[in-house]
Amino acid sequence: MVAATAAGNYLTVAGEDAGLGDRTADKWMSRGRAEVARLDLPGERPRPNEAKFVAFYEAVTQARAQAEVRNVTELAQAARGGAVLEERTTTHPDGRVETISRYAPLDWRAAAWWLEHSTAGTLIALKSRSAAANQSGSLVFFPLLFLTPNFVPRNLLTRPMEIAATFNPVTYIMEALRSLILDDLAWAKIGRGFAVVAAAGALMVFLNVRAIRSYD
Repeated sequence: MVAATAAGNYLTVAGEDAGLGDRTADKWMSRGRAEVARLDLPGERPRPNEAKFVAFYEAVTQARAQAEVRNVTELAQAARGGAVLEERTTTHPDGRVETISRYAPLDWRAAAWWLEHSTAGTLIALKSRSAAANQSGSLVFFPLLFLTPNFVPRNLLTRPMEIAATFNPVTYIMEALRSLILDDLAWAKIGRGFAVVAAAGALMVFLNVRAIRSYD
């Protein structure tokens, strides 16, 4: 189950795959977390009947951290580009060996996604003092997707939805992406989308740095 969590699966799914009940893994985590919170002094050992839950809690927490480090590394690689997609070596009749490589282009969407989601999740985890909150923190962004002109242009929405979409920063990212397909590089829309991503990234970095400095 720990290995499945380290692979990136949710703990509930990993527990069901291991044959546990729907909430069994969560209950084990809660008991381990509660016992860790009870231990006030460094070096203090958990109670014998709670030791296995503490071990489970610490193993799952480390597995989640490993999964996050791996995923962030892959996102950063996608944002930078340069990964070798294809490599072909040709030996010419005169003995020359020629290698032609095709590299992945940089993907700004990966960087934008990381800035918008990962930093916010880290901030939530710092404030709640729970590593698990980092994974669940991105759930707050899903409702924002439904308050955007995702399926129809903004002027075709009902008036309440149009007002909500206007104040929703995700709207401008969606409109920027749509303009790349429908409007043949509408730079005003693209600029607003980039501005929202940059502002959200700068705000999240600032709040994270401040939270880290005040973290005890």
